[in-house]
Amino acid sequence: MSLEPRKPLRILMVTTEDPGRQIGGLGEFVRELTQALRHLGHQVKILLLDYTDPSCETEGPPPSGFIDFHVACRPVFPTFTPEGEVLEAGFSLLSRMIPVFQEFCPDIIHCNDRQTYMPFHCMPNVVFSLHLSMPDLSGMALLDDQWMQELKIDRCAAEHATLTLVYSAFSRKRLQNAISPNARAVIMPLGAVPCEAGVLKTKPRSIPRVISFFGRLDSKQKGLDAYLQGVSGFCNRWPDHSEELQFRVYGFGPPPPEDAYPRVSFMGFVHGSAREKAYQEADVVIMPSRYEPFGLVGLEALMHGCLLMAPPGLGMDEYFEPGKNGIAIASTAESVATTLYYVLSNWSALRPLILQGIEDTQKWSWQRAGSEHLRMYKAVLNGLAPNLHLSAQAGLPSLPPQHPTRTELAELLRQLLPWVDNDIPALIWGADWAGDELLDSYPEYTLQVSAEAACLETLQVYHPDVFQIIILGWLEYATDIHTALNQIATSGARTIILGLLRGPRLTGQRWQIESTEEVLTGLPGFTLHHSITLQNMEILILVALQKQHPCTPDFGQTIKKEEALHEVLRIPVRT
Repeated sequence: MSLEPRKPLRILMVTTEDPGRQIGGLGEFVRELTQALRHLGHQVKILLLDYTDPSCETEGPPPSGFIDFHVACRPVFPTFTPEGEVLEAGFSLLSRMIPVFQEFCPDIIHCNDRQTYMPFHCMPNVVFSLHLSMPDLSGMALLDDQWMQELKIDRCAAEHATLTLVYSAFSRKRLQNAISPNARAVIMPLGAVPCEAGVLKTKPRSIPRVISFFGRLDSKQKGLDAYLQGVSGFCNRWPDHSEELQFRVYGFGPPPPEDAYPRVSFMGFVHGSAREKAYQEADVVIMPSRYEPFGLVGLEALMHGCLLMAPPGLGMDEYFEPGKNGIAIASTAESVATTLYYVLSNWSALRPLILQGIEDTQKWSWQRAGSEHLRMYKAVLNGLAPNLHLSAQAGLPSLPPQHPTRTELAELLRQLLPWVDNDIPALIWGADWAGDELLDSYPEYTLQVSAEAACLETLQVYHPDVFQIIILGWLEYATDIHTALNQIATSGARTIILGLLRGPRLTGQRWQIESTEEVLTGLPGFTLHHSITLQNMEILILVALQKQHPCTPDFGQTIKKEEALHEVLRIPVRT
């Protein structure tokens, strides 16, 4: 059996922040995700929506080389209400996009934040990423007529986009509690650009010198006031500890008067090599945010060997574990001052936290983020968005499992071959990362290695010629294990070789199956033929009670893709 070649997707990435002239995290997200998707072989174009008022005397800079299409909002119909302005702006942009769609007809439209959504709000295959909800940040007390329309756009996108994506459990909870209880958002991973080779050899330094703040110069969200007042209070209370220290602020926005905080250096917004240098020079990064959907700065700080001081309970919880890879603070000046004193007084003892932070952040790559977003796009195109919504409560997509490795998988298969009928095709589920090696190692067997896209696009869970399924150490990563077992039971297989992980939970593992009875309950129509223990797995050989194929000839035609599989059985992909 052979799989059809994968077709590259055409993806339109819509943004209001030029990734070549970024002032915040949105531009970096668009740039890095676009590059990751292109590296995976897909066609991605960036559309910049420009809301600049044409009557402004100062004209903004032209789009950077990252931008493929630039569309400016030029409303012509007189409006007298905030709602009318929103609708007219959306229609103005949509009408001016006709040449874009004539040149590039996308399979997926990926809108980033509410400013990009309205022109596409009635279109199919729209993926909406909520990075920052300003109405939620502002709170109901500050919602005037203009912000109320922004809140309505957030709500409309969260409820009516084909798929809504967020980037932390905190963000999804805020979305459901403050914007729309009907929002069903899927949590996705982000990435960070790894630091340059050799940088980490110098971290952590024996004596800390630089205490930095990265972020927009804003107190409401970023807590700049807590940092400035906190380090000033620290210097006043413990002058002996602060004499040799440098306090730096990196970010976009107007700084306070020069004489307000004489010990603090305001470095401006930095990106690229300048930002890399800033992280290299920082020993401690203080992030006293009061509202943070993910907090890319914290991830970058940990990755660069900085000790992170941040409040728990925000989006940083996806990667930040106080006491393990960082230090918890409250978003107050007093907490910043006293905790900084503790950190500097116990610097040598905190070295393990810095090293753990470096290790913990290695999995947060843009390559992984690109693969996970691609999986969502394919699910949308195959009508599986309802499945994604139903399984969204499970949270972050599975990380690549630690077991089995290529060598371990090959050894497991070698020991299992006595139970594999070489006259009947067998599907090895979720091992596409080792596919060629496996097929070359056992040419006498008819092995079909499932590819992620094949499972999603061609309903590979059922194939009329595959009567054996081999699943080794993957079931424990399913979003909904009961539904996953049901999908296996209805696959048409006559024999199932199922490896259950034993021992401590591994990275990304969701489920711990305690007994064989749990499996048999979820696989009606199968009985246990034999069980063996290999490596850290219990291997169950299950056979169908019926010798004949249990499904009717048109089974593959009548089953609905929406009821099928891949998000439910979340097969991780090793990179």
